Amino acid sequence: MTTRHAATLALAAALALLTACAPATHTTITRPPLRPPLTPAADYHPNEPGVTLTYLDETGGAYRLTTLAPTLLTGTPHQHQRYEGPAGARETYRIINDSGVHLARIDDDSGVTTYDPPLLELPPAGRLQVGLTWGGESTARHYQSAEAARPDDITTVAYLHTVTDTLNVRIGDHRVTTYLIATEEYHRRGDDITTSRRTRWYAPYWGDVINASGHRLEDLRD
Repeated sequence: MTTRHAATLALAAALALLTACAPATHTTITRPPLRPPLTPAADYHPNEPGVTLTYLDETGGAYRLTTLAPTLLTGTPHQHQRYEGPAGARETYRIINDSGVHLARIDDDSGVTTYDPPLLELPPAGRLQVGLTWGGESTARHYQSAEAARPDDITTVAYLHTVTDTLNVRIGDHRVTTYLIATEEYHRRGDDITTSRRTRWYAPYWGDVINASGHRLEDLRD
């Protein structure tokens, strides 16, 4: 055997040994867990604790609406929800009964706002239809914090809701009837009056499909 052949065989043997000793490589593909499909709630106005819905703003930013355990306020159980995303977070407290959905309190970065009487946001179950109008008047008191003894601002709020249209949309695999609710609010502070307008698409047994902030339910399909 020549020196050149011996060197070649030695190199081949060394490479074989290295290959045998090298650890085996594996490629692992990680996939996010499958999210269960969204299904309708048992109640006309959904209020089940533990449910989380995701909404998307116009840039794709995600907001999470979580229904928490009911909270007692002034001895009355209130639905407690938290809505949080890129623009901040707020918590709302509502009374849901045979007369509809009533907004009683909002906690956000500015402090705490209470409504006396609570604002009637939605009518009783089964009442939504095009042309339906309802409204009222309330006193809004703003507190710097939940611990504040006195409000730092008091306004009178007059409001009017009107169902102006209906649309059949797809949420996941479901066809759902939604109602366009237009809202006008008038805030009076002394002699000053400010007006605000907003709309929401609301679906019984599902909740907001497009909320008053213009955020779309993630499961909404075009």
